[in-house]
Amino acid sequence: MEKQRLQAYVNLIKQLLTCSSGEEVQIIESNRELVDAELLQVMAQVAEQLAANGDQNSADVLLHLRSDILAVISETPTSTNPSSQDYLKLFKQILQATGNSNGDPKVVYPLLEANLDKLDDNFIDILQRWTSAKLSEVEPKTAQDIANNIWYFSDLIQQFPLGNKANNIEIAIAGYEQVLNVFTRESNRESWAGTQNNLGNAYINRIRDNRALNLEKAIKAYEVALEVRTEEDCPIHWAMTQNNLGIAYCQRIHHDRSENVEKAIKAFRRALSVYTKENFPIHWAMTQNNRGTAYLYIIHGDRADNLEKAIKAFQLALKVRTQKDFPIHWATTQNNLGIAYRDRIRGHRALNLERAIKAFRLALKVRTKSDFPQDWADTQNNLGNAYRGRICGSRQENLEKSIEAFQLALSVCTKSDFPIDWAGTQNNLGNAYSQRIRGDKQENLKLAIEAYQGALEVYTPEADPINCLRTSRNLGHLHFGEGNWQTAIDAYQQGITAVEISRSWAINDQNRQQIMADAIEVYHKLVQAYINIEQKDKAIETVERSKARDLVQLLTNRDLYPKGNVPQGIITELNQLRRNIPSLEKQLQVVFDKLSGNSDDKQQQQRQSLEESRKRLQQELQQSRQQLDQVLKQINDNYDSSFSLTQTVETIPFRDIQSLIDQGTAIIEWYVTRDKILTFIVSSHKQQPIVVSSSAEKLERLEEWDKDYTNAYRNQKNQWITNLSTRLADLATILDINNIISEIDRIFENVGDKCDRLILVPHRFLHLFPLHALPLSKDNLLIDRFERGVSYAPSSQLLKLTKQQHRPDFNNLFAIQNPTRPEAKPLPGSKLEVDKIRQYFDPKHSIVLAEAEATEAKLNQNIKQLRSAHCVHFSCHGKFEPKSPLESALLLADADLTLYKIFKLDLNQCRIVGFSACETGMTLSSNEDEDTGLPSGLDEYIGLPSGFLYAGSPSVVSTLWKVDPLATALLLNLTTTFSLQQLLSKIALYIIFKAIRVEILIIFLPYSLLPTPYSLQTPSGHP
Repeated sequence: MEKQRLQAYVNLIKQLLTCSSGEEVQIIESNRELVDAELLQVMAQVAEQLAANGDQNSADVLLHLRSDILAVISETPTSTNPSSQDYLKLFKQILQATGNSNGDPKVVYPLLEANLDKLDDNFIDILQRWTSAKLSEVEPKTAQDIANNIWYFSDLIQQFPLGNKANNIEIAIAGYEQVLNVFTRESNRESWAGTQNNLGNAYINRIRDNRALNLEKAIKAYEVALEVRTEEDCPIHWAMTQNNLGIAYCQRIHHDRSENVEKAIKAFRRALSVYTKENFPIHWAMTQNNRGTAYLYIIHGDRADNLEKAIKAFQLALKVRTQKDFPIHWATTQNNLGIAYRDRIRGHRALNLERAIKAFRLALKVRTKSDFPQDWADTQNNLGNAYRGRICGSRQENLEKSIEAFQLALSVCTKSDFPIDWAGTQNNLGNAYSQRIRGDKQENLKLAIEAYQGALEVYTPEADPINCLRTSRNLGHLHFGEGNWQTAIDAYQQGITAVEISRSWAINDQNRQQIMADAIEVYHKLVQAYINIEQKDKAIETVERSKARDLVQLLTNRDLYPKGNVPQGIITELNQLRRNIPSLEKQLQVVFDKLSGNSDDKQQQQRQSLEESRKRLQQELQQSRQQLDQVLKQINDNYDSSFSLTQTVETIPFRDIQSLIDQGTAIIEWYVTRDKILTFIVSSHKQQPIVVSSSAEKLERLEEWDKDYTNAYRNQKNQWITNLSTRLADLATILDINNIISEIDRIFENVGDKCDRLILVPHRFLHLFPLHALPLSKDNLLIDRFERGVSYAPSSQLLKLTKQQHRPDFNNLFAIQNPTRPEAKPLPGSKLEVDKIRQYFDPKHSIVLAEAEATEAKLNQNIKQLRSAHCVHFSCHGKFEPKSPLESALLLADADLTLYKIFKLDLNQCRIVGFSACETGMTLSSNEDEDTGLPSGLDEYIGLPSGFLYAGSPSVVSTLWKVDPLATALLLNLTTTFSLQQLLSKIALYIIFKAIRVEILIIFLPYSLLPTPYSLQTPSGHP
């Protein structure tokens, strides 16, 4: 397949994955010249790669699209429509041809080629029905003959290069399954084991169904085959199946990736115990090369040790793969060996690079420009990268050789013939020119810029966002280093556009988060570049583009509604589906994480249950997505043709951030980069935000403070409580809070006004600290400084989204009170607490599920009352799971109300949700040293509050730690003079109860997104 044609297929696939629902047919029709069997093959390969990378949801979407395209192709009018008799006649002809020729492909393949239109599901149905009926009628000997012919035919069609690959594999699987009805383990052990081996091969190559499940079936088939194919009885077949098992483990999706590769390596090692150099030299060398590649690309474990093993395996392979006997394979392994030496960690770095260069040069003796031009160009490109990093010799000369190698590669990899390779080499050439010593510096930088810009002509955000980000980042860094702020901004903007497109292609949260984390430095540099040219409004807009993006996208899509007079029934179904789908996606992610994690004996016992859950959730998710597609089609066809739920989230303009606050309010928004702390001050009195930038030393102190605080909270709770005031004083100094407040005072004094309300927008681990309780220089707390209080928001854009929700009513209460749970301690103050809150609501509109009645089942039975509640209060135990935040939960009597379940709730009448439960305000911090699944440096608001915000409540009040269970009840008894509305309008309470030898510290911290000028808070505070 030509590379240009391949790139066209890839581009079409990307269009289909990113288009709005309903546009697929139009795209296919516009690219009709590309719709052929090779397209289907590429789609299958891309799906397989997505699954291998852990993105099974994207793989499933692509396979679904592939099936639709196949249907379009299949529906092309033909002269006749084959009948069942036509299928049966063909099947009998195939069996006869297979039997007469002993499975000779030269005889069978022409028959298949002449009947490609019949190799489909109907053919499978005929195969199954005819074979089942026939085998039940004939004598055992005849049955075995038929089974043999079907076995040979299944082998042939599995390798048949024409027609629909997915159909061919399904036919092979159906054939093997029929064979296994005759060749049982008891009646014919060898044939049974051979069929299991080949069935495993079919499942590895299978395109339909779930990729991860297919690989599990392949592993199972190989393992049962190995119960018969033992090393003692049939060593050659045993080695063959061990090799196949190794391939399956290499591709396996479930369980820990490193463990799977280790199992693959063990299987290859077993195969090598038979495939010896003396008896099977070619197979031995092939397996050594494959084994080396596995070590080269192992993700986890000791990277240095794995590279050593890769090098050794390549060196062993080269003992057979000599230049004289197997020159092409020799050159391939030399190239691989060069890559291993280039990346090698152990040994002398300079010597490793010399060995890499030597290996690449050896490969080029066979990979010549005349005989293997593309391979020659690839190795030249590798050689250029090695010279660019070379230590020995003259740095100046090495860079010249690097540039020469890249230019040689470009003599073959032209933009017209090999645009992707051309762009990659242009990027590498840009790197070399940006470091070049010889010649005029400005001329070299000009050439580097031209190379990067050339690469970006191919690596557009839409066509190749990952490589676009890489090259845009290189170009941006070059301009940034030269102080060319505007051109750096232009490059970084293109990179961020690529990031956002790439995120939109990702199906699950983990992939989106990793994409953002890989690009976070680009956001940091772009923010600083804007600050450097005094465009501080653009700087804070960029900050917002990197904060809580998953939740922003969810809330944006949740609040999209079609235009026109759409019936309420359709709107209701739309709302239900877009609540149900995120919940299922997150629940499925939990199951995938458990299946792919390290497995102990207990987890192995639970595996079957997890597999069943995975299958059930995938089916439910697929069904829900299909139902959503139907609803969207109904809306597009009849009411609003442009309506879609894949709308790109626009950047919040600075003017919109200002519109969130009144004349007496200020916003403090933090942004923690890799080298400083940026603090933005926003008011309605300045056209630009004020920016306070810290030193790198302050950032280091903040990171050390965070580690000390977190360690004390987790491991030394008494010390943490005792030293909290001192720690907060240190934090106030690090964050320079006194100077920031003084700056706010100056802004308001200059206009003759006073700031009496403050909104805090933390970043990363700052979400975990009681910033409202920071001490000021005049011996009062930050909370005391503002009459109308202090509230919080995960981001300004989320604050805007929630302010658009109007909740004027405040009459209905729904409460959970002290759920009875055997393993949980009772909450003695819970009844008093809920009774105190309940007295402010109409008893006819108050629902309280208490103790044994506080179950998930009862909650679901009262779902209508929950949907109509204006205040929802949970007085129960809670937990935050940093290793699996989607399993963070409020503990009901019979089940955990987990975060992924909360996403399914509908609270569109609710004004506030209060948690009187421990650690309900905690979120992932994205610190490298903490046990979270969030990539380092990333800001995503993942915790119980995010679920309730998505469910519909604009305000959430939560706690950051565990406190005494009587605290809330005591607090409520001390506030009898307040109405509930007044009580909830208190922003935060900082109360210390001192008793003999006991100090109970209670800080009630609201994480609120507020539709009114006042923050709403409910007291909370027990585990």
